[in-house]
Order: sequence, then C-alpha cells, then structure tokens
Amino acid sequence: MRSKDQVRRAVWRAMDREGVSRFPGAEGRIPNFAGAKLAAQKLSAHRLWKRAQVIKANPDSPQTHARRLALEDGKQLVMAVPRLRDKHPFRLLDPRRLSKAQVREAATIKGALRHGRVVALEEVPEIDFVICGSVAVNLSGARIGKGGGFSDLEYGMLIDAGKIDDHTFVATTVHPIQILREHLMVTDHDLPVDLIATPRAVIDVERMYDRPRGILWDHLHPPQIHEIPVLERMGYAWARRARMRRARRWSGSSGRSTFPSRLQPARFRTRRQPRARIPTATRTRSGSRSTGARTCTGLRCRCRASRPRMGGRSPTTIRRRR
Repeated sequence: MRSKDQVRRAVWRAMDREGVSRFPGAEGRIPNFAGAKLAAQKLSAHRLWKRAQVIKANPDSPQTHARRLALEDGKQLVMAVPRLRDKHPFRLLDPRRLSKAQVREAATIKGALRHGRVVALEEVPEIDFVICGSVAVNLSGARIGKGGGFSDLEYGMLIDAGKIDDHTFVATTVHPIQILREHLMVTDHDLPVDLIATPRAVIDVERMYDRPRGILWDHLHPPQIHEIPVLERMGYAWARRARMRRARRWSGSSGRSTFPSRLQPARFRTRRQPRARIPTATRTRSGSRSTGARTCTGLRCRCRASRPRMGGRSPTTIRRRR
C-alpha cells in the first residue's frame, strides 16, 4: 500500500499530464479540475442534497460552484476560514439576506469573508450535509486530502459541538482520474465520504470506514494546537475535563482521591501536616520538670523530660562503671 504522500504526488502528476487540472495548478492543493461546475450540478440534483437545509462546505476553489448552487437553492452555508486562523473561524451565509450579486460573490473565499456572519462554534446551526475537497478517493469511501488536516479538524470540532451526527452525509467533487482502484491508507482521524460527484455521475459509496467521533487530541502536536486559536481554547477545556475525570475515576467511596499525590490536580491534593515539635523541658518551682503541655512528676513517667541527666550519662552507664 502506497503512503499518502506517494498517492498525492501521483495524482497531481497525472492531472497535469492529462491536462485536466485548472489554474493555479494541481500540486500542493485541492486541485481544481475540468468539469468542476458540471460535477456540482450533478451533486445538486441528488436527493440527499435536496433534503438538506444547512450545508457545510470547504473554502477550496473546486467547490466554488457547489457553494454557489447551495446559496441559489436557498440553503444556509457554513464555511470555515482558510487554515482556521481566526478566533471564531466559521462564517454563516444566509441567502435570504443576500442579493443575487452578493450570492455569486459570497460563493468565493473573499466574498464569504465579506458577506458571511461571524459565528461562534456554539452558534453554528445543525448541519445536514458536508462538502469536502479531495486529492484522491476510492469506491470504499476512503479519502485523501492535501495533507493539512483542516477538513478533519473542522469536522471534529463540529462533532464535539453537537452540530454533526450520524445522519449527516459527506460528499466530495472530483475528476474521474482522482478515483483510484486501490486501497488507500486511512487513519482514525480521516474523514470518509458517502457520495462522490464527478462530471459524469454521482456515486453512492458503500462506506467501509467509520467516521471520527470528534477531535483526536492524541494525533495532534503542540505546534498544531497553538497555531489554531479555537483549537487551543478547546484543548485547555478538554485537558481540564480530562483531569477532573481522572480524579473522579480514582476517587474511592469516601470521596477522597487515592490517585498518587504528585499526579493529582492541585485542588485534590491533601496538605502535609507539619511535624510536631518536641517541647523542651523546663523545671518548675516544685522541682518537677514541665514540657509545656503537661507536668512531669517523677522518674516513673516515660516522657523525655523525666529522664535524669547526670553529667551527660544515664544511671545505667554509671552502674556499669562502678
């Protein structure tokens, strides 16, 4: 099985060699292809598209026609800014608030940023249909993107926010040369597709792979998290919830944590009691010795204050020397 990078390079070279790639070229991106408009029209005639009210689309140029058709059909469109670089990366486009000229402009990346309403993750409406870009797909539903992982992250964030569920369908538009008859490498965070739209037809895929159930934080590196503001904010909240879950899981029936103290959250740690100081003995007026807490009254008492001192030697030592 070829690696993802090998598949990407092979598809990009094949599209340039066959002359089906369009400006600005195929390599290093979701490739724009000849017949992208016809593929979007085929997809818009599918029953699942017609049933959808809210569509989430990627901002790449091959899906520009699909975004415009969604707005012309009166569907709300959710788009993410490129590379998720904003604090609130999602934009909501409502065609009821746009003129015809604005609808055509809003289908582009710059137009979506200009006419789209900035919404927080919690304000995104529930999504019925997802359009994503692809470099390569197969008939088992496996999909390979350009390698940035942003489509997978957007999908994972919307899953964690409760905006996408099992009833949401995922589609992509590609040129037939991008459909490969081979097994593609699929990881747990990869997003498979249910529909593949080409300029010739729409293919209903019998998907053999499960979708991710949210953001897989173990698959992310710290630099990736720090570069995306919304991901960094979600990461802190997720880490805090994870610490609380660990603390509750390790807590006993008494409610006190039995997890090792150095690994417990600060609020669950028990403070060490200071070591008790041994009081020094003082002699009272009656001749007895006092330790401050109580008064020693004779040799039968076993406290440290009652031990007789004879020149630094105990009575036993003196008896042995005699």
